[in-house]
Amino acid sequence: MKWNTEGSSQMKWNTEGSSQMKWNTEGSSQMKWNTEGSSQMKWNTEGSSQMKWNTEGSSQMLDRSTGQEFALKIIDKARCCGKEHLIENEVAVLRRVRHPSIIQLIEVDDTPTELYLVMELVKGGDLFDAITCSTKYTERDASAMVFNLAGAIQYLHRMDIVHRDIKPENLLVCEYLDGTKSLKLGDFGLATVVEGPLYTVCGTPTYVAPEIIAETGYGLKVDIWAAGVITYILLCGFPPFRSENNIQEELFDQILKGKLEFPSPDWDTVSLPAKMLIGQMLQVNADIRYSAEEVLSHPWVTDEATLESRNVNTETLSSATVTPDLPVTPTTPTATLLPFDSGSTE
Repeated sequence: MKWNTEGSSQMKWNTEGSSQMKWNTEGSSQMKWNTEGSSQMKWNTEGSSQMKWNTEGSSQMLDRSTGQEFALKIIDKARCCGKEHLIENEVAVLRRVRHPSIIQLIEVDDTPTELYLVMELVKGGDLFDAITCSTKYTERDASAMVFNLAGAIQYLHRMDIVHRDIKPENLLVCEYLDGTKSLKLGDFGLATVVEGPLYTVCGTPTYVAPEIIAETGYGLKVDIWAAGVITYILLCGFPPFRSENNIQEELFDQILKGKLEFPSPDWDTVSLPAKMLIGQMLQVNADIRYSAEEVLSHPWVTDEATLESRNVNTETLSSATVTPDLPVTPTTPTATLLPFDSGSTE
């Protein structure tokens, strides 16, 4: 089994101008919506577009007619040779899903050289940065975020879609005026439909489930394992399985054994229900590991004391819509592997 050492996801962000996927930083072109009902976006060359770039040249766009802001991803096709199916698959998934805890795809413009994705804008940053700043969260905040994440996972799993790369970097934090927070799941580059056991070794090592490492075949519940790791991190600031020397084999050995510990003093004040939920999410045996439905019905998640901090209620989650006419094709079993993320949470 070999993990790719070149990047931490199938499409990595560019900091040196050479990435497969990059944000437009030139700020020299404007975009506008086609008012004739077409799904195509048009470039405006007259300077009168309804859409304008953020003055700092970032990924933000503004619809002048509504004041709504969006995020823009620009995918350079020349730098994605051999990985086109991953991009196509991500777009196909995003076109199908409509859920309050999943980043929404607004518009797609496909050109010969680049693919432009207009996305829902979330200004709170990703969960990795939030954890870096906060170290750990109160049980109330953590429970609310687990509620959002489990709701998104439940929605995907009901369509037999497995995400396979749930990690803090792929979760965006929504912050509200009252101080509460919620999560939105993004980056569907590794998502695929589960039609039978999967064997492709992929994901991010800190969050990868034991059945992926063992190469015995896996399914939807690898997402629950990853969510369990994230829940653990939210409450203490570090992952449950880690190698002090950043040795991947040591990490994988710990994951395969699944020996879960709640060391003092970091876990002394954390409630027993929280620890019990994490234990069920991090069961090595996927058959007895919790499902998304079981996570959502666990007392620690359903406690009335935390319900008011959840800006997405259960009724909203259950009524989220699906667009079934854009099929997601299972990815081919080629190795799409990610590196040891030694510095992510330790």
